[in-house]
Amino acid sequence: DHRYVIHCMEKAPDLLRGTCLFNPNAPESPHRMANLVRGRNFVAARVHSTGTINSAEWRNPYFEAFWEMVGELDLVLQLHMHPEWSRELERMVKKYPDMRVVIDHMGRPRQGNPVDYEVILGLSEYPNVYIKLSSLADQSTEGLPYENLKPLFREIVRRFTPECIVWGDSYRGGMGSTSYAQAVQITAQLLDFLPTEKQRQIFVETPRRLFKL
Repeated sequence: DHRYVIHCMEKAPDLLRGTCLFNPNAPESPHRMANLVRGRNFVAARVHSTGTINSAEWRNPYFEAFWEMVGELDLVLQLHMHPEWSRELERMVKKYPDMRVVIDHMGRPRQGNPVDYEVILGLSEYPNVYIKLSSLADQSTEGLPYENLKPLFREIVRRFTPECIVWGDSYRGGMGSTSYAQAVQITAQLLDFLPTEKQRQIFVETPRRLFKL
């Protein structure tokens, strides 16, 4: 049900962009998605691959049709995934080199093993693949301010570079921080090894370019 996000985008068309969500395995989803997003400020489609309901079935032909429609509509594919599916993602990235893909929540390293997660980090070789710094509480083994994540941040930045990294948080959604300002501050502290202009690229410039803001 996309009525609320449509309402928000109509109230603030200069400020807000939307992400749509459909079952990627259903044959009717590409048509429904096209009808929804055309003429509206949707910039992305989100897909889950975490073993939950409506998770992507990577070898399902309907998922491939869904993937193709996302590209046809010039949307970004936002992928919430566990590392075990990293090889399937690499296969699709190779097959659709013009599709822009964002790996949400840093690819959830704690929900996988180092071998599978290395495949996710290796996707930095593809210029159409981006990664999102988000869900810090879930990926940290410590409480605020998640200092143990700094080595992972360094490695992600080294691999993907700020040109292919975006930041996101949902402080009311159980991701650890108590305010939007605190979420920004914590992430900035974990990125303090970068100069200000590179941090700005992650927080502002890359998402503006990727999501047409």
